[in-house]
Amino acid sequence: MAVSVGKRIYDFLKRNKLEDFCDDCIATKVQRPGGGHVNRTQVRDATSAFEVTEEFGRSLGSCSACYKNKKVIQAR
Repeated sequence: MAVSVGKRIYDFLKRNKLEDFCDDCIATKVQRPGGGHVNRTQVRDATSAFEVTEEFGRSLGSCSACYKNKKVIQAR
């Protein structure tokens, strides 16, 4: 059974624990189950669900990948 997009994003963030990522950069780093990158809407949907849990923190900050100051998420 294929791993869902949300699970792939979750796993990526957990593997990169304590690093901040914006949704745009997550979209370029996570592959869809069938191949190709996930789209920004899929990332936003997943990170919006993650940010209300204690496992993740969402804030304005510098993305670890693009270094832009924007809304980022971090696995704790």
